Amino acid sequence: MPYVSTPDLGSPVNRKHGFGDTTFLAIGLPKLNLDKQMIGVGISSVIPTAGDNDSTGNGKWQLGPAAVYFNQQIPQIQWGALGWHRFTVGETSSGSDKKNVTVSSIQPILIKHWGKGWYAGLQDVTWDYNHKSGKWTLPTGPRVGRVMKFGSQPVNLFGAVYYNPNSDGPTATWTAKINLTLLFPK
Repeated sequence: MPYVSTPDLGSPVNRKHGFGDTTFLAIGLPKLNLDKQMIGVGISSVIPTAGDNDSTGNGKWQLGPAAVYFNQQIPQIQWGALGWHRFTVGETSSGSDKKNVTVSSIQPILIKHWGKGWYAGLQDVTWDYNHKSGKWTLPTGPRVGRVMKFGSQPVNLFGAVYYNPNSDGPTATWTAKINLTLLFPK
């Protein structure tokens, strides 16, 4: 459940803070005899946890299919795509005055690995197509990171810069991101 803090967008929105809607993605990866490839299918859902804060959520329950393809056949390179579609299946009282949602999202995957855990690749954010407005949101840019250990804890630490030439809503043209993910391998 994300906590969202918007920049001051001027009147009438101004600056907003609050919980956003929660996105849940569940994909099953069956064991198939594919040489260093994975294919999976599942569901995507959005739970309107933003409450009545219309600046951090849209008050719509959303559901749809999801799929992933991942390929590791080329040494030190991973590529594929994660995609899902979601549409409105219900709404809260705060969502009754907003348009229903029909959005398709894709996250391209391309990562090149080097020694000692270093890697570079495409962004870890999605490209979204809004079927209602006919507009894309296309953040594009590189990320550089390293998988390493802090003490005995494996982590993924990376930084990224994204440029968004098109957007369907109030989004930044440039975004910088620093991320630390705790890893729990089996």
